[in-house]
Amino acid sequence: MALSGAGPKVHYLPGENALLITRQHPIVLVPALFWGVVILVGGFWISFFLAGIGSTTVSGVAVPAISGTPIMALRLLVLVVGVGIPLKRWAVWRFSTFTLTDHRILVQHGVFSRTTESIPLDRIQNTVVHQSFIESMLHIGRLEIESASREGVEILTYIPEPANWDTALMEQTERYRTGMAGQAMQAGGAPGGPPGSNVNVRGRPMPWQDDGLS
Repeated sequence: MALSGAGPKVHYLPGENALLITRQHPIVLVPALFWGVVILVGGFWISFFLAGIGSTTVSGVAVPAISGTPIMALRLLVLVVGVGIPLKRWAVWRFSTFTLTDHRILVQHGVFSRTTESIPLDRIQNTVVHQSFIESMLHIGRLEIESASREGVEILTYIPEPANWDTALMEQTERYRTGMAGQAMQAGGAPGGPPGSNVNVRGRPMPWQDDGLS
């Protein structure tokens, strides 16, 4: 699965290939967007209230109108905060990725200060998919990965189609372990001979070899 647009740079190992790359579901942006709208609407309403023509009476107390530089400074502050909160959350979301390769899982996050966590496939012990009723309707969920290389579990939250991710991870983990076992057998050679040898202890070709005799 390829991501649209430029993403964070990934440093792959020699011969390593990316199989699945994803981000958290965009629903994680909703809270920041909500608070940004609240700050903009509320802040500008207050600024227009304070900039009203003439004085205003609030609970019998005369409140003089405020205008000029203080009002402009307030509106600028509201604009910066109201836009900055969702923009910052978007940047964090944009530069955070989950990558499954044919060797490991890479979890990257951070905008200016980048952090990359790596989980080798041969160290993965167990995975668990969690989805609430609402999350299952939105096709998102949480994938917990238990690894022998660290304490606790690595949790991938708000991941789209977590069941598909779990299936792909398990299939690739099994494929990776099978390949490692095959390489170990080739390096070890046949029983009774030196590592990498294709002859038995008597110096004769092993049964699967053609000795050239008919």
